[in-house]
Formats: sequence, C-alpha cells, structure tokens
Amino acid sequence: MIELTIPKEWRAIKVCDAGVLIKGINYKKHEARNAHEPGLKPILRANNINGNLNFEDLVYVPEKRIVTQQYIERHDILFCMSSGSKHLVGKSSQAEKNFDGSYGAFCALFRPLPAINPRFVGYFFQAPRYRKFISAISKGTNINNLKREHILDIDFCLPSLQEQNQIVDSLEELLSDLDNAIENLKKAQEQLKVYRQAVLKCAFTGKLLDDGNVWEIKPLGQACHVVSGNTPKGVNEIYSMGEIPFYKVSDMNTEGNEVYLRKSKINLSDNDCKKLKLKTYPAGTVVFPKRGGAILTNKKRILSKESAFDLNLMGVVPNDNVLERFLFNWFLLLDLGKLCDGSNVPQINHGDIEPLDFPLVPTEVQEKVIGEIEARLSVCKNMEDALDENLRKAESLRQSILKQAFEGKLTEQWRKEHKDLISGENSAESLLKKIKAEKEDLSSKLRNAKIKQERLK
Repeated sequence: MIELTIPKEWRAIKVCDAGVLIKGINYKKHEARNAHEPGLKPILRANNINGNLNFEDLVYVPEKRIVTQQYIERHDILFCMSSGSKHLVGKSSQAEKNFDGSYGAFCALFRPLPAINPRFVGYFFQAPRYRKFISAISKGTNINNLKREHILDIDFCLPSLQEQNQIVDSLEELLSDLDNAIENLKKAQEQLKVYRQAVLKCAFTGKLLDDGNVWEIKPLGQACHVVSGNTPKGVNEIYSMGEIPFYKVSDMNTEGNEVYLRKSKINLSDNDCKKLKLKTYPAGTVVFPKRGGAILTNKKRILSKESAFDLNLMGVVPNDNVLERFLFNWFLLLDLGKLCDGSNVPQINHGDIEPLDFPLVPTEVQEKVIGEIEARLSVCKNMEDALDENLRKAESLRQSILKQAFEGKLTEQWRKEHKDLISGENSAESLLKKIKAEKEDLSSKLRNAKIKQERLK
C-alpha cells in the first residue's frame, strides 16, 4: 500500500472508521423488469457508476427486496465491486441527491459518518491514492471483483472537520473551472464525430465528387462475401507462434484510430489450421464483433494479413471490384448496433448484413472517394489527437490537485492562520472520538437490517 503522507495535525485511520459499507441487493432474475410497474423500485448497476452516477438502463425489482438502509441517500458513495468489464471494477460515484431506489449485488455503497464532511470522503475516492491502490490490486491478482476489505482497509486521512470543509471548498473552486474546460473539450470531440459521419455520408452518396455519375446500389452480399469465424476445440491451447493470427474480440481493442488488426495472442501455423479445420481469410477483410450490442459491434478493423478469427467475430471479404479502404470507410458510416437482434445476448447475423445497400462504383472512382475522405479526415484526426492530449493534461491536473488536497498542501497556509480551528475540541483527535461513537450506532442499525434482509430470502 502507498505510504500515507499527512500533516502532523491530521490523524491516520482506515476507511472502515469513516463510515459503513453496505452491500447491494440480491434478487431473482425472473423478478426483474426493464420498466417501472407498481410495487417495483429501480436499482443501479455497475454500468451506472463511473465518476458521476447515470440513471440510464435501469432495472426494476420488487420493493420488498430493499431494506431501509439500502435506499440511496445524498452523499452516499457507490462502488462497482464486480463486473465483466475489468476497467469498471473499483469505479466510484457520489450521489448528488436522494434516490428512491437501490443498487444491485455487484455494487456496494459507502455511507460516511455524519461527523465527517461527506464531500471530503467522495473526493478521496477520486484521488490518486485510491486509484493507484485499485490499479495495484487489479494488476497483482488479475481480478474482476473487489472484496469488502479491499475498500474498508484502505488508509484514510482525517483532518479536523473545519479543515475538511476548507479542503472541499478549495477543491470545488479549483475543479469547477477545470470541469468546464473538460466539458468543452468533450463537446468538441462530439462535434468532430458528427463532422466525421457527415463526411462519410457525403462520400457514399457521391456528393464529394462532382463527376455526374449515377452510383449503382447493390446488396452487400452481392458485392462482397460475408463470413463468420469459428472457435474449434483446442485452439486456445495452441501457441505455436506461426504466421497466421487467430483473433478474438479482445484483440479489437487497438489504440487510437488504428485501422488494421496487427497483433493477436494466438498465432497459428498452416498445420495448426489444417488440423483444426480452421478457415482463414485474406488481408483486406473488414472484421467486427457480431455479439454484445452497440458498444462492441461498432468496433471495426481490417485484417493486415491472412488470418482466422473466432465465432464472436464476423467479416466481409471484398471482391476484386471493391477496395478494402472503400469498404472499411463505408462500414464506418454504419451503426451496426442497430442491426442486433433483441435476444438476451444481442448479435448480428448474415441476414442482417447481406441485404444492406452498398454503392458499387468503378475502382478508380473508389480511389477518388478514399482520397477525398482521407484528406478531410486527416485534419479531423489531428484535431482529435490534440483534444485527446488536452483531456489527458486536464485529468493529470485534476489528479495533481486532488493529491495536494489529501496531503494537506492545499490548506497548509490555512492551518497556520486558523490554529484554533484545528486544536482542542476542534482537533482531528477530538473528531476521531466522536466518529467512533457514531460508527457503533450505525453498525448496530445495519446488523438489524441484515437480519431483516435474511428473512426476505
């Protein structure tokens, strides 16, 4: 654990001393609904927790499943404790107001004690010390789950209440302007996405070229060959380091705006492919996930060499009359998430892809279209790179400010000028005695609530 560096007037405690951690509710799958009905209450899940709480894609469960302490109150801090998406684990968000609902079993809620400034605690769980701790746990154990003790055993710094208030005021003043700047940068990013899509739309309706030609529209299945991957038994155990990559959905997470798939964890030989009866596809094939909804299916890449891919990926092989970059840019215009079926695990099928209208024009025209697109989007990419860099700098500045706050550096001068507010009855030592009494009272209420919850199972 990272060494705790605090002023001599502060006290070092554990997170468990500053409040209580309340686990989320359990419910049976058949009880859940996607819309409100009488007798149901909404619950938040892991996807609703990421810096700020969002209230989209809620699930509604029977009210009887929720005990009083599990209703979300203003200033409660929610954590993602378990998720299939590793990057979500450990994320926290603080409730800005009371919420007439609860949170699922893969989440937990930390409720600060009344004697502590709850915003001070909320900022602590956004600061570098906590983030580095979660990162270290993740790297060290390769987990997708946090245990209660992971949160509760973290070293926590306790200034006097008056200094906590001063720290929160300073942070809110400093971070307000930074947040506004970040919001403007994100708006600019969204505007560039709109511009990118507008360029692509114009490109594939012939508006970027003033050639007067009428574009022929054909079903994609007639212009190209739509294929699906497969995952033969034993392929995951082969690591012969051959020349033929075997791609999975996880390999689609390439950095930045990379177009081509170039790296895979599994690389097969010709003999491996023959032994497994694994079909390979040529360089230039456009690939994308076929399962997982809009977020996944809108990842698109081009095979950089002959490759194979698993059953969760789909591909479109261009014929001799279709250039790979023309096909790829046309795919960028599509929102494949809208083509997914309505099953529990949304997916795309051949029948969803093959009938799509595809503009089939001579290859020399395709080359001109590619040139027009790339000329415009190269400027767009430079702007996107600059925005990304500025966002990284803004986040780095935020973490620097938070680090100084929880090392007592933001209020160093304040302590010198207000010694009466950090000593005697106002001291951190005096506050520590008060929160111990509050903790025992709150823990007793939670024990009684747990007994009630067990009776509901």
